[in-house]
Amino acid sequence: MGNRLGVQAPASTAAEGEQAVPAPAPPAAASAQGPIGRLPSDADLSKLEEAVGYTFKDKWVLCQALIHPSFGVLNNLRLTWLGDAVLGAAVSDLLFAALPEAPVGTLHDCRMALVRCEACAAGARRLGLQDLMVVGRGYEGEAPTPRMLAEGYEAVWGAIYVDSGFSLAQVKKTYAAVFPLEALQAAEPAGERAEGSGPAEPSAAGSAAAAQPVTIGPT
Repeated sequence: MGNRLGVQAPASTAAEGEQAVPAPAPPAAASAQGPIGRLPSDADLSKLEEAVGYTFKDKWVLCQALIHPSFGVLNNLRLTWLGDAVLGAAVSDLLFAALPEAPVGTLHDCRMALVRCEACAAGARRLGLQDLMVVGRGYEGEAPTPRMLAEGYEAVWGAIYVDSGFSLAQVKKTYAAVFPLEALQAAEPAGERAEGSGPAEPSAAGSAAAAQPVTIGPT
């Protein structure tokens, strides 16, 4: 990982005379047998940057967003946790501005339609994450599940937030450019539906805004 992205595991520190505790080594690329079977290359990362419309100052942050926890101790768990909150905040801000007359129920339905697992997995596929996710033992030869894709998608938004100096404005700008809310046609309820099925019927709250130009982002 260090020879490709310039990332080195942190050096161990110990007082003189004490036994040094070795720092965790980056997982070997050979241990992953996922869709790409290795850590992302610079070309892979550049392709994702182009898809999302944001150039990272620290490529490792983006690389880490693609690493499923099954791969090892260096993974996307923290970025997924952060990205879940960041994506929700960014989408809330964008919807609040885009639907100035919408009641709270409609805003809630729209937000949930954009951040629920199925929508995030669809967004991940639009960005090409299905070809970039890195997995470890137990997932060899298997395509990423919708849950894995959704978590990777959230991690990418968390990575943009971190790399931009914790700028929610940058996340909102990037999200709006890739998934413009102006194209949205109706609020979709956040209830469960089959993977790959068409939009569900609007809820009572969402139907009030059906005539407004509003979009389910990732398609």
